[in-house]
Amino acid sequence: MAAQAPSQLWQWFCQELSSMVPAWLKTVLTGGPHVLTLHLSQTATALKKTRSGYLAPETLLTDATETNAGPLTVDLYLPEHHFLKREIEAPAPAFKNMAQLVRLDMMRRTPFQPNDVHWTVSEPVAQGPKARATQWLIKRSDAEQLRAHLKTIGVHAQSIRVDTDLAKTPVARFQTQTNGGWQKWLNLGLAAAVVMAFAVVLIFPAFQDQRNLNQVENQIADLRRQAIGLRGDLEALRQAEQDRTALVDTVINKTVFAETLREMTIALPDDVWISDLSFQPNRIVVNGNSDSSAAELVLRVANNRLFENPRLTGPVSRTTSGQERFEMTLDLRPSR
Repeated sequence: MAAQAPSQLWQWFCQELSSMVPAWLKTVLTGGPHVLTLHLSQTATALKKTRSGYLAPETLLTDATETNAGPLTVDLYLPEHHFLKREIEAPAPAFKNMAQLVRLDMMRRTPFQPNDVHWTVSEPVAQGPKARATQWLIKRSDAEQLRAHLKTIGVHAQSIRVDTDLAKTPVARFQTQTNGGWQKWLNLGLAAAVVMAFAVVLIFPAFQDQRNLNQVENQIADLRRQAIGLRGDLEALRQAEQDRTALVDTVINKTVFAETLREMTIALPDDVWISDLSFQPNRIVVNGNSDSSAAELVLRVANNRLFENPRLTGPVSRTTSGQERFEMTLDLRPSR
């Protein structure tokens, strides 16, 4: 049994996966009728809708009461007692041509000919040098009688299967009237149109958002170009302001410098020689030589109206000629 389990489990998985696909979608894609499953049970009391089809009592096969579900096309799952179950055992190599082996064994061990019955056989299970397979049979006459009865109550059986067979392979499969090829392609076209419409509904907002995003990006690019131009204009205005300020400072400082130099000339005695002068708007630094004392020079400059806080800001040294070398800083009075 271990060798058969993977195949049966796979078929069961495929069956369950197929049951999750809506039947109407299968109908659209295949162009065939809307096929449901119909299981029969001794415990069921009435026709009941399930996830994948219908569950009905076994009396449905004998009662003449029409179903209220309307015309149905179904795969009919019958309990085991409606079939003949046979176990076929043979050497494992003989199952390489399983169909011929089953036919020969059926003709030799049963009163039926292959054309008298509908049948199916399971995958063989190896048991040492031999293998065993299960065959299910139903007489063609019995199957046609069941189909004819079901048709009178609005149920069309597309196939007959064994309810307990895990592989769910059909014992009998009947010819069914399917939609024409043009209708199948029409269904596919309609389904494609629905999918495209749904895709448009989902994708169009994305395209719209992308277009709006492109517009915003273009606006941002324009604003950046304008900002670059405005930045150039701003730099030009700043340079003009700096030039204006420099011009004003030059005019003002020139006047202050001239007045400061004149007052410095008045304040310093004739024996003082200036070698270096540094002018700032609020102070002046003087380097030079004096025949008299540098300290007396500071006291003399302190009496001038333009200067305040005169001070020696460097060392006083004496030259070879006897003069004192000095550095003096004077603050300019603000109310000059």
